[in-house]
Amino acid sequence: MDESFARRTIEHYADKWQRHGATPLGVDWNGETSQLLHFEQLAKLVSDLFEGLQKKYGNLENPSEEEIKAIQADIAVQADALLAGIDLGKLDDEQLSAVEPVIGMSSKGRETMVRILNERAKQPTIEGFRAAVKALMMSPRGESAAAALNLLEHPAFGEALGSDESLMVFDMIPEDVSAEQRASRQTRR
Repeated sequence: MDESFARRTIEHYADKWQRHGATPLGVDWNGETSQLLHFEQLAKLVSDLFEGLQKKYGNLENPSEEEIKAIQADIAVQADALLAGIDLGKLDDEQLSAVEPVIGMSSKGRETMVRILNERAKQPTIEGFRAAVKALMMSPRGESAAAALNLLEHPAFGEALGSDESLMVFDMIPEDVSAEQRASRQTRR
């Protein structure tokens, strides 16, 4: 995919999201009716994918390591094919939850979703904080400790205290990070 096209697409949906928030207009749909139709179609695609995988691999017992790798590769190809027809930037949180298992099976889908969530995370709101946590959860493992510590500086972290998302952030911060380091991050906000 052309890098400038991807950047423009992300900027377009980030702008819509900033102007309209978590509404059908925020993901550039005409309205709620269009949103519901898209959701029904999306749910059907995800359901069909999982039913097909169940039929294909449901009776497999004790696969070898090679067979597991081949199955994972096949699943990734199918997930990529399903996601190729979906504009992830247009999905609201409920729709993203429905397609999240498919995104998890696709490295391309995860990369795209992390970019979209990182754009949403720039909002100084609780929704922005939630997007930042989701992006962190989908990012490569090695990045999570430092990024979790940085989330203590998100403008909406204080508002999010006590939420599932804030607890996840604390769980991702290594134990060797001192209470003073954590507190200094929180007070910088």
